Amino acid sequence: MSEHIMITWLDYQKACFVVGLTCMFVGMFIGELKYNRDGLKKKLSKIMESLE
Repeated sequence: MSEHIMITWLDYQKACFVVGLTCMFVGMFIGELKYNRDGLKKKLSKIMESLE
C-alpha cells in the first residue's frame, strides 16, 4: 500500500516564501556582522532593553 502525498502549488509557494525570508534575514545578519559590528551591538542592546 503506497499513499501518494500531493504537494499543491500553494504549498510549494509557501515553502519558497519561508525559505526565501529565512535566507534574506540570515544574509542581512551576516552582512551586519561583517561590516557593521558596532551598529549591530547597538541594535541588540536596544532590543534587549525593550524586552525587559
